[in-house]
Amino acid sequence: MNFPETVDTLNKLVTTGAMITGGVWAYFNFIKGRIYRPRLQVEISGSVILIEERMYIKVLAKLHNVGNSVVLLEQKGTGLRVLGEERNNPVTTIRNVNWKQLATYPVFENHGWIEGKETISHEQLLVAPVDKYQAFCLKLRVVSNKISWSHSSIVMPVIEEK
Repeated sequence: MNFPETVDTLNKLVTTGAMITGGVWAYFNFIKGRIYRPRLQVEISGSVILIEERMYIKVLAKLHNVGNSVVLLEQKGTGLRVLGEERNNPVTTIRNVNWKQLATYPVFENHGWIEGKETISHEQLLVAPVDKYQAFCLKLRVVSNKISWSHSSIVMPVIEEK
């Protein structure tokens, strides 16, 4: 084999190796991008509206998949928990609020999964007696494949002075 043939053979080997390496790298990135540990961002917010003798709590839950892979949602363990502080708790010094669990509701029932880069939301309207609670804590929990994400928000009625 002379020098030009040797260079040509080496060129073909290097090109073939580069193509195989590039293909393996692209496949690995695709597969790895689909099986990354799920990364979700959960957000819960709400507002309280007083109408006559009722206190309406408008709840908005959002779920954003920041990863590239599909995340399967599990209804067991996923939900919205509502806690309230009763008005009759006497306050003599600064302290943590004594939250009382009021109810738990399912969320994202119509969604079995969330695609990569997708955002889904759940809106709910709750009603409570106006004279019983003065503040609410909304807790959102989402479960997928033995991993859970949670977020909470405190909402209070806005009292307008006349």
